[in-house]
Amino acid sequence: MKSKEETLKNFIIISITLCVALLSNFLMVLILARIFPPGEYAIYQFSLTFLTFFTIFSNFGLSTTIIQQLSAEEDKESHQVIILFSEGLKWIFLFTTILSLALFFLADLFEGFYQMSGLGIVLKYTSLILLTTNGINYFESAFQGLWKFKFFAVSFISAKLIKVVIVCFTLIVEMPISQVVALFSIASLIQLLILIVATQLKYNYISNLFKFDSKTTKIILKFSTFIFLYILLQNIITQSNQFILAAFVIPSELAYYTIVLWMMTSLSVPAIIFSRFILPYVSHYIRKEGEERKKVDTMYNIIFKYGLLITIPVSFYFTYFSDFVIALIFEPSYYPISTYLKLFIFYLNINMIDVAGSHFLWASDEPKLVYKLYMITSIFTITLSLILIPFYYTFGAIIAIMITQSTYVIYSIRLVKRKNNIKLDPKLISSILKYIISAIIVISFIFLLNLNVYFNLYNIFTLMVFSGIYFGMFLIIILLFRAISIPEIKDFINIFKNLIFKNSD
Repeated sequence: MKSKEETLKNFIIISITLCVALLSNFLMVLILARIFPPGEYAIYQFSLTFLTFFTIFSNFGLSTTIIQQLSAEEDKESHQVIILFSEGLKWIFLFTTILSLALFFLADLFEGFYQMSGLGIVLKYTSLILLTTNGINYFESAFQGLWKFKFFAVSFISAKLIKVVIVCFTLIVEMPISQVVALFSIASLIQLLILIVATQLKYNYISNLFKFDSKTTKIILKFSTFIFLYILLQNIITQSNQFILAAFVIPSELAYYTIVLWMMTSLSVPAIIFSRFILPYVSHYIRKEGEERKKVDTMYNIIFKYGLLITIPVSFYFTYFSDFVIALIFEPSYYPISTYLKLFIFYLNINMIDVAGSHFLWASDEPKLVYKLYMITSIFTITLSLILIPFYYTFGAIIAIMITQSTYVIYSIRLVKRKNNIKLDPKLISSILKYIISAIIVISFIFLLNLNVYFNLYNIFTLMVFSGIYFGMFLIIILLFRAISIPEIKDFINIFKNLIFKNSD
């Protein structure tokens, strides 16, 4: 067992890594959106969509598999660890080489199909990124499986910071977006070479690359197939309609849509945190009986009560303040983002309660049911996108995701509740309604205040003050409404402490 100090240290390392990733992605989007007009920026973002799906197919779930396989090994220095690592790496290099070549040679075809000038050359550089980043992801996953979280953090953070430096370099030296992507590919290649040399010196795995262990390969590929299908279906639901949208709208509209998706992903960090630290707890107690089993009900109610406590006020905040936030972050040519964000922002709540849906099903050992639901939802998403996008364009893409994902989440939540006989807190609905009413009251107050006494919310200092007023007032009102209490907040914090140290001595 790991000590509490080591567990806490690893938790802090992972948290810092996630924060750096979030901040660096924000800086890259902010800088690139200020340098390049929406039409050119769309080429870069669209290339990332290609990169995502080509990475899914070439990685084939092997990065996640290696975490699971290496974590299960008691002796992290054993020969079996080297065999596992080498077998997975062979397949990674094979799949990645094939898919990278495919993307390289199909790049011009994609440019012609979408009639997006410059997409071809960017996709060719993206194919080089695919060739290197897949290997990097595999090495970083191996570090996690070996509990070498420092190595993982150093590799992951350095890659993000190098990209930020490259993007900042474009502020000094004018260059097309294709050259920015080319520099990304060079940086990734250097990082991969460093990882290969460092790992070889530590584990001497190269001698095993030319050997073939059929038993290990069968185990790895069998497990990775399930991971691959899950990740593929998940991305079909959330990102596949970009390929449809790109065929019907001008590049600038595609840029607006991809930035809104990125913002929603960034704002969904609380949902990621909830899933990572609550679901292992669910997996532990789902098979228990009596009082121990009731803790699953507690977890289920926590997701709604405390998860929506975060997302509901954020949703209403952006409904009112999005014009001012977008104006302060982006250039005027990107202002249409605000309109789409106002519609899409309530999807944030769906993302949160999805932790009580498919994530909960996965934690309660129902993977086949998750695959079935994801398959149906992905088909529904593509079908609805093909129907709505030709008529409503970007709005159609957003509505398609919101309808399909909302339907899926609501159904999966009911399924989870029924299959596990979970009892909801009788006051839960009342608490959620109080969150909504509290947010509406604060928004109405700020609107009436600004109507009678004008405040320039396009000023960053004024906006920060009013943002503080908004969230401060919201907290005071929900305490007055008794939607939540100070002792409950303390209990919630204690539960998270128990989750962190669950496997500690």
